[in-house]
Amino acid sequence: MQFDWFTFAAQVVNFLILLFLLRRFLFKPITQAMSAREAAITARLEEATAQQHAAEQEAREWRARRQELEAKRAELLADAEAQAAEARREMIAEARAEVAAMQERWQRALEHEQAEFLRLLRQRVGDQVLAIAQRALAELADADLEQQVVAVFIQRLQQLEEGERHGLLAAVQQARQPLVIRSTFTLPPPQRQQLTKTLNRLLDASTDMHFVAASELLCGIELQVHGHRIGWSLRNYLETLDDHLADLFESDGATEALSSSLPAQTAHTMEPERQP
Repeated sequence: MQFDWFTFAAQVVNFLILLFLLRRFLFKPITQAMSAREAAITARLEEATAQQHAAEQEAREWRARRQELEAKRAELLADAEAQAAEARREMIAEARAEVAAMQERWQRALEHEQAEFLRLLRQRVGDQVLAIAQRALAELADADLEQQVVAVFIQRLQQLEEGERHGLLAAVQQARQPLVIRSTFTLPPPQRQQLTKTLNRLLDASTDMHFVAASELLCGIELQVHGHRIGWSLRNYLETLDDHLADLFESDGATEALSSSLPAQTAHTMEPERQP
């Protein structure tokens, strides 16, 4: 059998034409449709991925906002609790300060009342003691109180210890002013001369003296020179009485008892007796 090249060529051409036609009208539309579908699917996937990323980002943002709000809420609560605690501490401190101030005012008022009571009592007791002493000395010793006070003061000067005498002498030597003799009453010339002689003899020198009446000494006499002081008065005994009365105030109920009894007692027993 003889091979027909023409037929073979025609079949090849037909096959090529068939391939062209299949590619042109079948494969190309199918591949285009598949590419378009794949592109659409890819776009949808990308869109879905983008939406997912956006949703995740939004979720993260919401979580961050919620955490921020929670932190802010916790901070506000902590600040509120701190402010409340500080306000409570300030209120407690103010209350304590007010109570302390009230207690201090009450204590000062009580101390003032005690001091005033002691002052009045000392004054009235002093007046009473002075009146009794004057009457006793006038009746028993046949000498007035002034002379006895001067005599006691001179005796006090004569009994000075060596250290006291040297201290007095040093004060006199350092002073540029006369010695000051203060007394409750005005000293008559004889008693001034007696005191002058006693001091000159005590100091081994002639010293200028200035005599001054000082009623606050409470039946007493004292010597003052350059910060040095020597004296005697009933005030020393009254200060001892003050100490006893102050101790009495410290006992329970003593203040009320003494305060309530003071007007009635002082009206009858502490008024100085008048000489007829």
